[in-house]
Amino acid sequence: MSASFSNSFQLLRRYPAFSRIFWSDALAQLGHNMLVVAFPTLILEVTHDITLTGLSFTGDILAYGLLSPLAGYLADRWEQKRLMLVANFSRFGLLLLLLYTLAHGYPAWFYLLISMALGGSAALFSPARAAFLRRILSGNDLLEAVALEGTSTFLLRLISPALMGLILVVSDARAGVAADAFLYLISSLLIWPAWVSGPRVAPTVESKDQGGWSEGWKLLLSSPELRGLLWIDLLISFLGMATWSTAVAYLEQVLHVRAANNGWLQASMGITGALGTRWVMRFPQGDGLRWLCLGLICCSYLSLGHCDTLTKLVLAWSLRGLGVGGLMVLISQQLAREVPSHLMGRAQAAWEQAVLIACFLGTIITPWMIAHGGPLLAFRIYGWAFLALMLVGRMLSVKRS
Repeated sequence: MSASFSNSFQLLRRYPAFSRIFWSDALAQLGHNMLVVAFPTLILEVTHDITLTGLSFTGDILAYGLLSPLAGYLADRWEQKRLMLVANFSRFGLLLLLLYTLAHGYPAWFYLLISMALGGSAALFSPARAAFLRRILSGNDLLEAVALEGTSTFLLRLISPALMGLILVVSDARAGVAADAFLYLISSLLIWPAWVSGPRVAPTVESKDQGGWSEGWKLLLSSPELRGLLWIDLLISFLGMATWSTAVAYLEQVLHVRAANNGWLQASMGITGALGTRWVMRFPQGDGLRWLCLGLICCSYLSLGHCDTLTKLVLAWSLRGLGVGGLMVLISQQLAREVPSHLMGRAQAAWEQAVLIACFLGTIITPWMIAHGGPLLAFRIYGWAFLALMLVGRMLSVKRS
């Protein structure tokens, strides 16, 4: 299977319905990533309370995590395209409501409720999209599409903050929120036509009794391959959020540069992550490729605590991007191979819920680590912890084989 961009983008020409879903998803991700920058800024402009900016996405994360199982269940039971439209139109309406309320002096807790509603709406989109993709593509085309979407995800992480930053320079956070609302509207219109569809997957004997919302979790935990990849993703997500939350303190207290330089870290992760999603397709699939990606990430973590300049820190972050980008594709392709169509929504939702919990725990541990050891020691602990856990995982895999 070729990993070239030309082969990947041929899918967009050969499958017009997939093309619409791909660009709709890209615009929705662009809107979400831009909102990550705009919403805390907007909260600060309205309340003038910097402590509330840290809570601006607490409601979003909480609602997304709690509603993920229900969203996965609905994606396997209902029309997936309709759920995607509900998710996007809901976010469009909520952002318009946010803009309206800004001029009427609503209390801060009201904006946290809007944050929760945005998270709940977003939870509907991803599992529905994953399930709907199975109706359009199959086989190698599906695996190639998964890699293309992974590349797009990392590139959007690079583009989104820069685009929102440009809007904030020429205008204010209100204009940024309005731009986000427009993106969700266009995302909805792209998949609105009736021809953007695919055949309903015929139920098999095994899928007639589809079970409840927990079937996704049961499938992930019963598959040795998926269970191993899930543990890897949880570790990367936990330490990834911990290091990202520690990076600001490291920049200011250790490197003595402005915290705003964390934008370089995000940019490097976006570029090398996108490259990682492509180079991983050029190697033979197997355990060796997975351990190669983990090795790159481990080297990155071990080097973080020895970076004495911003350039070295960016290079360490870039190395992690290569490994994370590659693993993201391997995980998504394994899900595409193993998960039956009638469980795709619930499996995707279960995976996202687990990762979200790991990210939440990663952010919680950061203040304690910085307060008791400082960012330099925290980075070094993260690196040695990753190495130890990777070695334990390797020994366990050797024993099983």
